[in-house]
Amino acid sequence: MKTYNDTFSEMTINYGELKRCKKIYNIISIFYVLFGLIYVSESFDAISNSSTSPLPILLDGIIFKVATVVFGYGACYKHKSIYSLFTIIISFCSIIMAACDSGFVTFTGFRVLYFALLFLCIFAGVVIIFTNKKYKYLEEQPGFPYFNEKFEEKKSNAVQANKKSEYQQNCEKRMETAVNETENLNAAPTVGNNHGYGKMDEI
Repeated sequence: MKTYNDTFSEMTINYGELKRCKKIYNIISIFYVLFGLIYVSESFDAISNSSTSPLPILLDGIIFKVATVVFGYGACYKHKSIYSLFTIIISFCSIIMAACDSGFVTFTGFRVLYFALLFLCIFAGVVIIFTNKKYKYLEEQPGFPYFNEKFEEKKSNAVQANKKSEYQQNCEKRMETAVNETENLNAAPTVGNNHGYGKMDEI
């Protein structure tokens, strides 16, 4: 059975874990934003400098990469792991498409960076899935999201005071009911006696 001190000790640990989760969310969300800016920019450069059809570049740079950023950012701040799964699938498909077509990545000097960032997107997606799992666990723990001992102590005292107030109200209602019943019982014989005296007067 957990003691009062054990609960507060767990709050301290959970507070540290929550800070760690938020730090991971912030770092990875910044990574996704930078990832999107780099590839949207490079996609426009590739379109302007390419003599071939811009359709593959548009699909990869604008549609796939924007989708990766949107789902990745959503996974960080909506805490939905399904979004991370989408980023992993999209990034994996982009790697396959680029590997199958040597001319797919048209901007010179960015081919290594292209694959490196896609693998980082997959890694970030996996990290977010595990982080979301931890975050969901913390949501179910007492004290979330503050994990502040003083705050929880005040909240506990307020709950106890509220229970005490309800108990007092119930006692007052019972006492009032008892008083009313007593008054009714006392009033009944009085009426009877008065009625009896009336008959004696008539005799």
